[in-house]
Amino acid sequence: MPGGVGFYVHHHGRGHANRARQIVAHLSTPVTLFSSNTTYLQTLQSDRIQVIKLPSDVVPLTEEQHNWPDVLHYAPLQVPGIQQRMHIMAGWIARESPALVVVDVSVEVALFARLCSLPVIIMRQHGVRTDAAHLAAFQSCLALIAPFAKCLEEPTVPVWVQQKTFYAGGFSRFSQRVLTQEQARQQLGFSDRCRHIVIISGLGGQGISAQQILDAAAHTPGWMWWAVGPVGDVPSQDTPQIRWVGKVDDPFPYLKAADVVVGSAGNNTVMEVAAARARFVCIPEERPFEEQKSKAEALKRLGVALVLNDWPAAKHWPRLLVDTDKLDTTGWQQVENVEGAKQAADFIANTAEKLLNTNTF
Repeated sequence: MPGGVGFYVHHHGRGHANRARQIVAHLSTPVTLFSSNTTYLQTLQSDRIQVIKLPSDVVPLTEEQHNWPDVLHYAPLQVPGIQQRMHIMAGWIARESPALVVVDVSVEVALFARLCSLPVIIMRQHGVRTDAAHLAAFQSCLALIAPFAKCLEEPTVPVWVQQKTFYAGGFSRFSQRVLTQEQARQQLGFSDRCRHIVIISGLGGQGISAQQILDAAAHTPGWMWWAVGPVGDVPSQDTPQIRWVGKVDDPFPYLKAADVVVGSAGNNTVMEVAAARARFVCIPEERPFEEQKSKAEALKRLGVALVLNDWPAAKHWPRLLVDTDKLDTTGWQQVENVEGAKQAADFIANTAEKLLNTNTF
């Protein structure tokens, strides 16, 4: 197809990049990825896949620059990075004549691509997104893809938005991974003489302090705590009850080995926990449009997660861990679709092909 497909990837955390990697792997058409954070995308560069790094649009703003219309989320005046980003994307559109652009996520990029006379597919996120900017983007796009199951839909979403949405189901880089809990525990050296809690912290999160973990461990004899990912003020040594694992490239064995996983409601975290079918203590972090709170409430409704508003006081952990035994981990089957990335890719490819064959732009 002329120019193939454009794919804008938001820079925050790793969730957007991971999702793009999984979808693009199933596309046979030429793809151009745009992002201001290409760290996790560069390895995709090939004859079929082009990765273009965009200038950052995040700069310190004056009070006057914070003034923009409700139909936009972020549009400060006189920011060279924004001007350069749009120039790069507009030049690519003019040269390549792409069939469509996938946006994950940005209202401004979605509207810009549409103003460049291109069909747009928007990747949806959880949260209350009935503001003027989101609704304008949803109205202007050709279709939306939900990288989550219909059973996790946000109740505030208008019916017309749901009708424009293709529900691919939840997926992660571990969706096709086969590993038993026994194999994972042998691989990591987990003892059978105690139970194990794994705290998973993502790169896009707010972080958990070492002191919070130390206090919780002191109130939970018989439990070993494993801190995977960034944690603030980590002691120089492990304790008899705590292992400061830190950042790992492959957290899946830890998720499978755990009796309980503790983490945020970020999309990456939730879908990787779903792949592991783990008992989950979910502590949603503050995000725009209540994104994580919305997802956490959906998980709570399904009975797959124990949802807390904040990190609990240390004395409450024994009771909470007893409550996790009541969670129904079979419910993760409704959350995860192991073919979700492929189905999302097929939807994009089929939409692009239909547009080209019918000249419907």
